[in-house]
Amino acid sequence: MRLQPLTYLVGANGAGKSNYLDALHLVRDALTGSLDECGALKGSSEAAFPAVASDRLALVAVSGLAVFRPVFDALTAMGFYNLNPKLMRELQKPQDGRLLKPVGENIASVIGHLERVAPETMTTLQEYLQTVVPTVQGVERKQIGPMETLEFRQDVAGAKHPWRFLAQNMSDGTLRALGVLTALFQGNVDHAPTLIGIEEPETALHPAASAVLRAALARAAQHTQSS
Repeated sequence: MRLQPLTYLVGANGAGKSNYLDALHLVRDALTGSLDECGALKGSSEAAFPAVASDRLALVAVSGLAVFRPVFDALTAMGFYNLNPKLMRELQKPQDGRLLKPVGENIASVIGHLERVAPETMTTLQEYLQTVVPTVQGVERKQIGPMETLEFRQDVAGAKHPWRFLAQNMSDGTLRALGVLTALFQGNVDHAPTLIGIEEPETALHPAASAVLRAALARAAQHTQSS
């Protein structure tokens, strides 16, 4: 299947949707880690070819050659997400916030990074989040001692101003929505993923939010390939 700027994988359970993303994920991991018995070199388009190790893909060895480097960079920059609200709720150690990790375990650092280097992207993200969850007026990184988390501003019936709630008090749907939006719009700043794969982005979201989610996916696909 040829991936478009925005691709939806739709099918019954067991149809292979996750397997497709897992295959791409495996390629990325094989290039940044190792695999047993990858194979041996049989032929090459290049006159001079580096030695190939049996536990590494050949592309790792040839990534120093200009003709192969764009392929290596594109495959290693793919990002895959199966967001876990439970881990997103927990206090997190400050981490590198340039790219969101697979289950959202560094989302507080990513939000903090966007606040510092891309406030316009953060504004866009918060506008989409408010459309998905109308009572949420905003979100920001919150430091608690040596740890960090997210703090949400949310309307409460009868209150004149929004109340503040930490991530541990927010619903699965709100946290997953924020995670999906963060995965999508992190690509508008440095170190953008070349492809973003998100498992079941609609999970725990109200059906009325689906149109907003599709709009966010379409907008993000202008900068990064999404599936």
